[in-house]
Amino acid sequence: MPRENQPFKKTVSLGSLELLSYEPVHFPCTGGIISPLLKDIAKIGCARYNAHLNVLSLTPGAFYRLRSREAEYDALSAQEQAELSVYDLILSDRSLLPSVEEALDFFFVETVRFEEAYQAFFTYDGTRDPEGNLLPTGAIHRDFYGGICDAILLRNYLKPRPAVPQKAAGKRALSILKKLERGRAEQKGDTPDTRMELGNIISAVAGRHPGLDIRTIWDITVYQLWDAFFRLCSNQFLDLQARSVAVWGDKHKRFDAAAWYQTLKI
Repeated sequence: MPRENQPFKKTVSLGSLELLSYEPVHFPCTGGIISPLLKDIAKIGCARYNAHLNVLSLTPGAFYRLRSREAEYDALSAQEQAELSVYDLILSDRSLLPSVEEALDFFFVETVRFEEAYQAFFTYDGTRDPEGNLLPTGAIHRDFYGGICDAILLRNYLKPRPAVPQKAAGKRALSILKKLERGRAEQKGDTPDTRMELGNIISAVAGRHPGLDIRTIWDITVYQLWDAFFRLCSNQFLDLQARSVAVWGDKHKRFDAAAWYQTLKI
């Protein structure tokens, strides 16, 4: 078993420096989560990369839809839906385990393997005991799985999975959660915007960024790419506003000269 001298945490909080950095974000008793370089995503292909993100962003509602069991899910009360654990659902459907294991392994510095005896994913950094057996250095289990998935999504410039309100939140909050879950399901049926596909964003940023081109852009992380893209969009809009103010003035005092360093939110 991995070391248990530090407590697991169910939620994570990452600052802008951690998200932008090349360095892995390390969690006690678990391992280091990376933001993959664009060249590493290119090696496995965009389809496989997106599949990794999709499986780690699964919610209970999405799980039931994936298995064509919407009616069974809808028959549950809002409280029962809120109490569902996506980790337990994944363990109940062993066909998903290899996909989850592969996805976790891609986003971790360490090697990730599911250990049947412990019903948990163990992380290995190559450390061996005196007899030559690999020693696990961390574990991802039921209590921490959601936090790990959220951290991975954040490091890929994606919003974390929706928070599930506690019982004390009341029936109204649970009802709202149920409606939001249905809304997300309907949105996924919309035609995707091809302009926002990863390959097109790489091309757009490489063609416009002052310090990146199509040869050098592959060495930045995917988070850095999306941050650069949205920063370019923000600055372009600010430049248009500045030119308008220079010509027509700012009668209503709406121009914010400090907007160029505003905080960008996912």
